[in-house]
Amino acid sequence: MKRIVNVKVTEYDIKNGVPAVPHGCPIAHAIRRAYPGHRIQVRDAGFYWDSNYLPLPMVALDFITDFDRRLSVTPIEFEFEVDDA
Repeated sequence: MKRIVNVKVTEYDIKNGVPAVPHGCPIAHAIRRAYPGHRIQVRDAGFYWDSNYLPLPMVALDFITDFDRRLSVTPIEFEFEVDDA
């Protein structure tokens, strides 16, 4: 069974994020904060949720591109599906 996961990237996540570092991405911080106990790394067009590679929506990809280029970014919110285990 799948469930919808909601992610809110906050100003705190942005200020504490590290550009171009998979586990330091503000999106990784936001997912870990909302769903502790999971290994999260943002890579390319998706991210690892434990050992599962999941795609990210375009709003998140655009955010990552801008953040990694050290451009100004603002908080975002998005959803993804994950297998309930």
